[in-house]
Amino acid sequence: MDGILFNFRSSWGDVFDNLSDRRAGSLIKALCRHVSAGGESVDLRDPAVKMAFKFISREIDACASSSLRCSGGLGDAVSGSSSVGGVESERGVLLEILFFERRLRNAVDELERFWRYYEARGWHDGKGQPIRNKGALLRNWLVQDSRLYPDKFTRGYREMYDRAKTLPECVDRGALFMITDFRGYEEKDGCVEIFVYKNLQSFLERNLSVFKHSLRSIIGRASLTYTIRDEK
Repeated sequence: MDGILFNFRSSWGDVFDNLSDRRAGSLIKALCRHVSAGGESVDLRDPAVKMAFKFISREIDACASSSLRCSGGLGDAVSGSSSVGGVESERGVLLEILFFERRLRNAVDELERFWRYYEARGWHDGKGQPIRNKGALLRNWLVQDSRLYPDKFTRGYREMYDRAKTLPECVDRGALFMITDFRGYEEKDGCVEIFVYKNLQSFLERNLSVFKHSLRSIIGRASLTYTIRDEK
């Protein structure tokens, strides 16, 4: 990709605003490695950084392959959206399906598998017909990792997720980080342990009064503990 010139899109700012400074730095480094390596894939462990990287690197690659100097908003080759928000919104809805409806513990990686598989096929089904309803297709997607969250957890957490969307701090950035920053749930010996990134733990603590009823429906009479995962 040497010599390729591209503008930093103002719409990409929304993606960076949704990340912590540490994650934003990781994203910038990953994009630089991606460009300097000629478009090769970059191994990222953090789900939020991985998703943001996919949004931005896809457009950079498209500009490089067409030898065009990029300008304007990030285009989505699948849906025709002209902004990162459009792609992020679509993938966000799909992620909600995997996490809340299908209750998958590894929802982020499964969405990535699904997206790559059909993107490589130009978003056409086995009969060559254009895919018009990704959600319906995803609901029947054969997953590699079939581990599930308990139903009572996803029901209660969905209530928390919907409440979070109404909070002032989530009006602009949304609540998708409640999925990407959530890393696990275990219940054992009268104790519920949830594994989260620091960003999510701080958010839950700040808004405990808002989520108190939903949390109680999840943990019952058990005690609740947090385990903070390091952001990779």
